[in-house]
Amino acid sequence: DNGESKGIGALPAIRARHVGRLRRTLEFFAEAQGITDASKRRATFLSYCGPETFKLAKALLAPAKLSETSLKDILAGLTSHLAPTETKMARRMEFHKRQQHAGESVSAFLAELRKLAQHCDFQNLEETLLDRFIGGLSSKKARRRIVAKEEVTLASALKEATATENYEREELDASRKAPKPQIEVAHAMDELEATPSQSPVRGVES
Repeated sequence: DNGESKGIGALPAIRARHVGRLRRTLEFFAEAQGITDASKRRATFLSYCGPETFKLAKALLAPAKLSETSLKDILAGLTSHLAPTETKMARRMEFHKRQQHAGESVSAFLAELRKLAQHCDFQNLEETLLDRFIGGLSSKKARRRIVAKEEVTLASALKEATATENYEREELDASRKAPKPQIEVAHAMDELEATPSQSPVRGVES
């Protein structure tokens, strides 16, 4: 027993949200200390996991006693409870960083935002979608026109953004198809006429 307890204080107390890290730390610690007995591994975990993790494990597994529950079941209960929270936070970060991509229509952009928000558990989904939709639009003109309105809904923002998108597309197409202005053509003709002739006769005369 003395050999197993020696250096046991080296196991750091890790917060409950890092249960995966705690599991790995416990495995390395138990291996280093030669702790192979299942009940002793459980006791080691419960002694050094920290009060937050201990209370959470106790609440999750009630009415069963921790002393009568295997370490595998304790860790499984903690993981299943905490993993969704970690995933939710990661997905929220991904949602809030999303911007409209080049060539992506505003309707497709909104559809992708809705897909990302599915597992984010937002309290006010429509309002959160509206904020991210406006903030993520690539068109500055669309953003200005939307926020200039007194009352903005997701539907009205989409309508305004779509109208701006269509207008900007038509404007770009028109500029590409438009003939060169007459002033440019006239200038080119003047330059052509002003260029000295390179005829062989003039070359001989000179």
